[in-house]
Amino acid sequence: MASLLLLSLLSISFLSCVPLSFATVYTVGGPAGWTTPSRAKVNYTDWAANTLFKVGDTLEFNYVPKAHTVLEVTRSDFRYCNKSNPLVKYEDPSGTTAIELAKVGNYYFIDGVGEHCEEGQKFQAKVQSSPSGSISSSPSSGGFAPTLAPSTLSPSLQPAPSPAGAIPPAIASAPPSTTFASNVAYAVITFFISLSSLL
Repeated sequence: MASLLLLSLLSISFLSCVPLSFATVYTVGGPAGWTTPSRAKVNYTDWAANTLFKVGDTLEFNYVPKAHTVLEVTRSDFRYCNKSNPLVKYEDPSGTTAIELAKVGNYYFIDGVGEHCEEGQKFQAKVQSSPSGSISSSPSSGGFAPTLAPSTLSPSLQPAPSPAGAIPPAIASAPPSTTFASNVAYAVITFFISLSSLL
């Protein structure tokens, strides 16, 4: 019985040492998705400027295949909507691209089709570190959600100005992952099972 109590205490101690770090998943453009701002009434630049991105967060781009692409570009290419030399071109036939923000720094995204970038279909994501033991903070309204894909860190520089007359979007957020709740539930269940076996 003493060994079960010791095992329970060790299990709870181990679980309490697990870092509590949660990633947030953002659907770029909310329900409208990744589309031309004039159609969606979304200002991607304002949305990104008002969103706190942390390492480990994910951006999900939902778009009509072949009508839109996601290009990750340098700051200069972002400013001038240069589509000819992207760092990474994301073009999924399913119309969903998910990009994990893996490093601290600035990521620059534009649409590579037609004049969409010039119309405002672009944004910069400023990614901050997510210290161990903290929860990624995010804005408080609207829903946004994705999966994971590779990403490349672009140079850390300043954002481009918002297009004149653009309509700001609803601020996006997603609930933190349920990992913390699962860990706590597991620790509590383990403790009570061990305790009941002692009685």
